[in-house]
Amino acid sequence: MLIDKTGDLGPTYLGIPRQAMLSEVFTDGVWRMRRRGRRVFGEVYDAIEGATAPAIDAGRDFVLWRHGDDDFKNHFSTQKTWDQIRVRKPEVPWRSLGWFTQGVPRQSFIVWLAFRDRLSTGVRMRQWGITQGCMFCGEPNEDRDHLFFACPFTYTLWLKLTSQLLGNSVSPAWSTTVTALLRSRRDKLDGILLKLVFQTAIYFVWRERNSRRHQGVRVDGGTLARRIDRFIRHRILSLKYTGSHKLAGLLRRWFEVYTG
Repeated sequence: MLIDKTGDLGPTYLGIPRQAMLSEVFTDGVWRMRRRGRRVFGEVYDAIEGATAPAIDAGRDFVLWRHGDDDFKNHFSTQKTWDQIRVRKPEVPWRSLGWFTQGVPRQSFIVWLAFRDRLSTGVRMRQWGITQGCMFCGEPNEDRDHLFFACPFTYTLWLKLTSQLLGNSVSPAWSTTVTALLRSRRDKLDGILLKLVFQTAIYFVWRERNSRRHQGVRVDGGTLARRIDRFIRHRILSLKYTGSHKLAGLLRRWFEVYTG
């Protein structure tokens, strides 16, 4: 902890060996630290000397984990620890489309890359001197917006998956699609299904694109739609929403809005 605050030279300035025990640093009611260290680490000295002095009759030492400002617990939390060490930034508007309870982590990662426009599409590859067009329709300028879902192939797939959920809001334009998905006035089940379909469609389109490009293996749009449908059904079943759970009708609703 001291090294975190003072750097590698901290123990030298303070006169405290790296492996010293507390009992070696605090003896006879006095902190044994070099005086000259105060000139460099005045705040550290003030914090140490202002803290409650250790005492044998205070009982055994115990470890507490920091969960927040002035909030310490006797158990460890990965989430709380991560919150303490990470740099917080404003939430992006599309956060709920990438990260939600019913989502699949590997798919969320691909969606995150898509939103940040970091997928290795043709436009990005061209910067490295590699020319590649769309593997679905031959469009020479393959970019994020084209793949999702301006390409005739992927738009047909998207339309098939979401026509009952989005109605007239189905669009081949990336920005229009995102705006429609973020619309708050929507039934809860439909909202979850749309996010799941969006995430799964992007993942499967990207995987199919890579399969065609790197392995020369391809499937038609109907087969891809059936694979997405099957994946969504299996994902919903894995959530085990049964009985009186408020989302128990999620699978039934999917059967209603997607007929294949």
